[in-house]
Amino acid sequence: SDPAGAIRSVLLAGLSVTPSPEAIQFVLGFWAVAFLLEFLPGKIETGPETLTGHVPKYKDNAVLHCLVYTALFWAGSNLGPLGWYDFGIIYDTFTGSVAFLNLFGLIFCCFLTYKGLNFPSTEDCGSSGSLTKDYLWGTELYPRLPCWGLPYGLDLKRFINCRFSMTYWQLAGLSFCYRSYTLHGNTLDYGLLFSALSQYLYLFKFFLWEMGYMRSIDIIVDRAGFEIQWGCLVWVPAVYTLHTRFLVQHPSGLSFVAALALFA
Repeated sequence: SDPAGAIRSVLLAGLSVTPSPEAIQFVLGFWAVAFLLEFLPGKIETGPETLTGHVPKYKDNAVLHCLVYTALFWAGSNLGPLGWYDFGIIYDTFTGSVAFLNLFGLIFCCFLTYKGLNFPSTEDCGSSGSLTKDYLWGTELYPRLPCWGLPYGLDLKRFINCRFSMTYWQLAGLSFCYRSYTLHGNTLDYGLLFSALSQYLYLFKFFLWEMGYMRSIDIIVDRAGFEIQWGCLVWVPAVYTLHTRFLVQHPSGLSFVAALALFA
């Protein structure tokens, strides 16, 4: 055995994954669409009052976001009328996207740390006395950016945690399923299909419940720092989609009946 050699191989493999122009373009486009969908109509809801008396306000348009984003992702692909990209694009750009998201996430959390200390959106902010803890835990509870057309600003926690992270995870399974279909002689992997469908339905339920999430510990207690924001930018897209990505390269071989039985 050679532990040092194994560690070196892992580090070299990790360093070999770099952002690609195609992946960067895809992620930026993904964010742009999510941002535009912030302007969809919705009822104004509130979160719990904070210790400083702040009451966060949100436009509840999560389900509409989910449905419209799915329709747009299909319409823009080779399966839809526009044909701008291949429906398997999330699989094709995956490693480059994760590399870009990782680098962006590290820098973005520096911005959040600085913003919370110098330009906080509310009084629910401040330093712990440790720069390391400030970076990891965060310096602000409800960071928002002023934005024309959004009266309460762009909520950065909701945008990253929900509108990007959950949407990417939701669509990744479908994209991976299509790529498996094209890579394996136009043969549908029913195990992967029902895995992707179950995740899509699970995350649709999340969007139904998004206002509940906005009143959960992740939002009302945990500040916007590395632990939450990097996790939603990188960990969720990379790890929560791991099993479906694995199935693209290693098909389940399940029959329709067996896969349906497991799904049910």
